[in-house]
Amino acid sequence: MMLGRGLIAAVIMVGGVACSAQASASPRDVVIPNLVGMYWADAEPQLRALGWDGALNRAPDLRAAPGDRNRILAQDPAAGEHLDADGVITLRFGA
Repeated sequence: MMLGRGLIAAVIMVGGVACSAQASASPRDVVIPNLVGMYWADAEPQLRALGWDGALNRAPDLRAAPGDRNRILAQDPAAGEHLDADGVITLRFGA
């Protein structure tokens, strides 16, 4: 049975007693932080410290106010979502 994204749950009968267990589908999941408003130079070390060793997909830039140029304006996966440690993160920067 699948619960949420990337979790597997099981109910096992042990000596007539039901026991449940949950396990992550990937032992190397990373919970993605909120990167919006950050510069890549600050975001990348934070992601690496969490164990992310995947690739960046730089999507087309977004029109931005002068103070938001070169800042991350959109991210996928969103903050709080789980991603395999070697997964791809898509970011859009202000231009």
